[in-house]
Amino acid sequence: MAVASIISFTASAPSDTIIKELTQTLHPLDGSARYFVGTAVQEPTTIQITSEWPAFSTTTDLSSSSTFRSFIEVIHSLTPTPITIVITSLNKSLFAHSISPLVEYVKTDFPAQSVTPEFQKQVEADFARFESIYRKRGTADESGEGDLSVGWTEEQNNVRSFLVVRGWENMGRFEEAVQSEVFKQCIPILLEWGAPFKLVSG
Repeated sequence: MAVASIISFTASAPSDTIIKELTQTLHPLDGSARYFVGTAVQEPTTIQITSEWPAFSTTTDLSSSSTFRSFIEVIHSLTPTPITIVITSLNKSLFAHSISPLVEYVKTDFPAQSVTPEFQKQVEADFARFESIYRKRGTADESGEGDLSVGWTEEQNNVRSFLVVRGWENMGRFEEAVQSEVFKQCIPILLEWGAPFKLVSG
């Protein structure tokens, strides 16, 4: 398991400038976080900081910690725009291998009251079924994919979300995947959930 946060905001200055400032400034004092900074491909003015916190075992421990609050304060100090924070527990580390040049995020939102342990198991089983069909394209290496991590976010505004984070070699391999016949065969599994989802690549 890996506890992680995904923080995003709209750039108030050129994205390259803000990313440089973030990279120079975002170093937790105790070195307990690993992170990468990028922009959303579809919305290049959106900056996203994905961080993983090995020192914390639960999302609650992270969200209530002074270390994480300090991390957030640094980000607030670098942008006047509102920031969005998603805290999640993933099944695998995002940093198990090298970070992919392109990362796909799919976040599916459910009413928090419906997310019981049984519901979570069903969604996870559905995604495993999605992935088994998706693998007809070939192995991850053959398909140009990097690491895959999945998990559930903390409740926020009466919503809990199922999050999928997948690396890609480049945008071409990602577009090739979502336009494939295999993808068209398995996407109805996600649509059956009847819940809004958002795909971001950054």
